[in-house]
Amino acid sequence: MHITIPKKRSVRNTITSLMIVTVACIAILSPIVGIVGNVAADTAPPSGLPATVSIDPLPTVQVNGIVWAQVTVGDTVYATGRFTQARPAGVAVGGAGTVTRSNLLAFDITTGVLKTNFVHSVTGTGTVEGRSIAVSPDGTRLYVGGKFSAVDGMARSNIAAFDLPSNTLVNGFSSGTNNTVRAIAATNTRVYIGGSFTQAGGQTRQKLAAYEKSGTLVSAWNPSVTVTGGPSGASVSALVVAPTQGNLVIGGYFNRIGTSTYLSSGAVKLDTGALVPWASQSPSYRIRDQLNSAGVLGDGTSINSLSIDSNGAQVYLTSYAYVSSHGDGTFEGRAAIDPANGNIIWANDCRGDSYSAFPIGQVLYSTNHSHDCRPIGAFPEVVPRHSQRALAETTYATGFNTAGGSTSYYPDYSGFPRGTQLNWYPTLNTGTYSGSGQAAWSVTGNTNYISLGGEFTKTENVAQQGLVRYGIASKAPNKYGPIAYKTYGVIPMTSANSSGQATISFKTTADNDNTRLTYALYRNGGSTPIYTTTAYTTFWNTPSITFTDSGLIPGSYNRYRMVVTDPFGNSTTTYSLYDDNNPAIAYSAGNWVDSQARGNGDFGGGIHYSLDNGAKATFTFTGTNIALVTEKNADRGTISVSVDGGAATTVSVYAASFAAQQTVYSKTGMTNDLHTITVTKLSGSYIDIDGFLVK
Repeated sequence: MHITIPKKRSVRNTITSLMIVTVACIAILSPIVGIVGNVAADTAPPSGLPATVSIDPLPTVQVNGIVWAQVTVGDTVYATGRFTQARPAGVAVGGAGTVTRSNLLAFDITTGVLKTNFVHSVTGTGTVEGRSIAVSPDGTRLYVGGKFSAVDGMARSNIAAFDLPSNTLVNGFSSGTNNTVRAIAATNTRVYIGGSFTQAGGQTRQKLAAYEKSGTLVSAWNPSVTVTGGPSGASVSALVVAPTQGNLVIGGYFNRIGTSTYLSSGAVKLDTGALVPWASQSPSYRIRDQLNSAGVLGDGTSINSLSIDSNGAQVYLTSYAYVSSHGDGTFEGRAAIDPANGNIIWANDCRGDSYSAFPIGQVLYSTNHSHDCRPIGAFPEVVPRHSQRALAETTYATGFNTAGGSTSYYPDYSGFPRGTQLNWYPTLNTGTYSGSGQAAWSVTGNTNYISLGGEFTKTENVAQQGLVRYGIASKAPNKYGPIAYKTYGVIPMTSANSSGQATISFKTTADNDNTRLTYALYRNGGSTPIYTTTAYTTFWNTPSITFTDSGLIPGSYNRYRMVVTDPFGNSTTTYSLYDDNNPAIAYSAGNWVDSQARGNGDFGGGIHYSLDNGAKATFTFTGTNIALVTEKNADRGTISVSVDGGAATTVSVYAASFAAQQTVYSKTGMTNDLHTITVTKLSGSYIDIDGFLVK
């Protein structure tokens, strides 16, 4: 039974344009080597796992639109999409250094600087854009496909070629296709194109065509890709050459190649176009669109990209699944398949559409909007959903998928081999240019750098539009460290017992490109840690650590600070906080209510509050800095705060809307002695005490 479920908006018509990689960096393959568990690799990985690039965004040329596809040749990245300008890193739209670039540009991946010796314009009427790009294995011929009618003022219908040694437009290809070219793959002598066209070179061609490098259509090469009994027409969105087998691997939305069944993927021979027996011809193949109960092809799965490692042992695909009345998709995530027959080598069942993938060494980088990767032992459903925009995984299997995940309508891939998700989680904001609510669409790179292309405008909250680079540790500043604690009171205050001991429990944090973090705990402003430990954590798995402090004065409250440091010396510091229900805080001169388990986001789940003007809260502490943490809201008014009996300061706790854990008053630079802070209600409906932060 097929049920229409509004899981998410289908972006099939948008994502069928993604980067097709025909050259890749070395991928070292291995069989399953044992389940790695929750330990994930990073820029300084645990033994046995490959290192990733850092999450430090490196300055990169920007565009004023969207980058759909990229390819790397040596140290040069060629990028195409829908944009009219390029500008240096750090420059706002239209700012200094802005130059014209019509849907195609090149930049140096080692510096991020725009290339000035590769200047070409891709133009036409209506929506004009480059949608696909590839290079010949010898690096001498660049091919660009998309939706356009001219290049450099010369007639070119959706396909063009450039000679890279001279950076000049190649004569030929003047008679292109009658619709968008969404995928390109090349050998040194031919180029293969796929898309939504029905004509190429003036001849009938159903979604596939081949040209000689000179631009002449190969008349004898004519396999067709179609949809029989489907809700919409076929489209080829991904191609890659498997040179060892002599195969052209095809991905997209279709159920026929020639007159034979191929569901979403297949292959033909490079030289003749003859059909290659493929695993997707079987109804039991697990990465495919499927027929609904009426025998009609659904609109549920499309292969969005294909790439291959340099030794040709594995082809990597990205896919999406969509549940609708037309039929259910079967797979979201990344997978490795055999380029000889399409057999699945491993499949990372990670919920959320995947758009592009690129292997570098033993790491597969991908762009996506993954939101639930529990089946592969990684993060659960994240909020906000689709917040992960790029991922890194091993190119080899390390374990097996398990059951579980966000919703029951996803297929179960339990028992399928899967790789390990590595600890690389860059932050990119959602772009608006395509209207699809996505960020990064394509990925490319070399052994030292990767480049993400898309429609984002910020990375790690740094303005950077459409393109961004990331480097391996030796090429990066490595300045992004442990995630700062979002709330106070990570170290709850407890008094020393009669034996002079206090149990200190604190929650660990995470780092988006390092799992191994060191925790150093200091007491009462000391310069030597009383406790040091190392823990491996991820953003979704931050367990608590417990330590028993001793040699304390029975009944005393001691303040603590904790410094968390990554392998590169980046650190974040958090301090102990006295919660509102700590007995060291005295409440008087009013009717105070201890309101716990309110669920309003207060530290410890609750606050102390009073409605009485003149109600007081007094706290005696030892330290140099003090801060009051409370709520703000529209029904709050003012309070007065006095330290050590000094002049009172009037503080507003009003806000147009409710906000918890707000620091409304702080005082610093005091002597490291005993002090008293008094908080008094002056006006408004409530006075709230959430806690006192002591440094």
